[in-house]
Amino acid sequence: MTASSRHREKLLFKDNIPVIAYTRMNVPNTSYQPYYHSEVEFHLICQGNYQYTINNVSYNLQDNSLAVIHANEVHSYQRIQPPRCKKMSLIFSPKMIEDKPTSVEIMKRLKPTHHLKLSEKQAGMVGLSIMEIAEECRLKHPHWKSVVVDALEKFLVIVDRARLNVGEKHAVGDPLIKDILAYLDNTFTENISLSDIANHFGLSPYSLSRMFKQYVGLGFQKYLIRLRITEAKRLLEQTDLKVMAVADTVGFGDLSAFNRAFKLLTEVTPSLYRKISL
Repeated sequence: MTASSRHREKLLFKDNIPVIAYTRMNVPNTSYQPYYHSEVEFHLICQGNYQYTINNVSYNLQDNSLAVIHANEVHSYQRIQPPRCKKMSLIFSPKMIEDKPTSVEIMKRLKPTHHLKLSEKQAGMVGLSIMEIAEECRLKHPHWKSVVVDALEKFLVIVDRARLNVGEKHAVGDPLIKDILAYLDNTFTENISLSDIANHFGLSPYSLSRMFKQYVGLGFQKYLIRLRITEAKRLLEQTDLKVMAVADTVGFGDLSAFNRAFKLLTEVTPSLYRKISL
């Protein structure tokens, strides 16, 4: 099949907004036939094994890999075993950044790039950036489109620096951090501490704290709070649980501490967040 005979798809985003960001976890094995469209795609593989084919070249992407698909490039992908997987995606129209010279220049430099292997720290920064964009698209606060455009430029700067390995040591990352992050994904709602996790993995609290800052780019406590607040936002949006119950469910035993942490990261209280996200 030639490129000209492959399907050209017009991506239709919710509310006709030319940007979408989302996270998918443990979806069934899927594959897509080759197609192309006018939007740009970035896919961060957090866990699992995916094969992307872009312009007839195949790329095997595993943990902390970033797929880059430029506008009108013929592509397809399939997920391979194991069953546990997590992928974060950002798709947007180039028109979103056409008035941002830095973003346009970065996209030109990225044109030959379709696959980047990231460090834990780089992957963490890319993932957080996608989450921030997803949040703005979901809430649609005043001037949110302008905020998204600025966030897209920040995202592209992070990716460009990762491509150049700016500020990165050329040492192989510690594979233990992957096990620690996976463990936290399953236990962050429990009453856990830095010492608890360190003891579980046979580390000193100091070693674990240093490992987080080196490979994740955040301290342990900040990372843990981000996980909890992200889950709290989901519960506030999708359930009728009272705020106190949400706080307890995500691991905050104290309501005032939950309120402070939530407002620090979202700039609104949990109660107000629920109202404006409905």
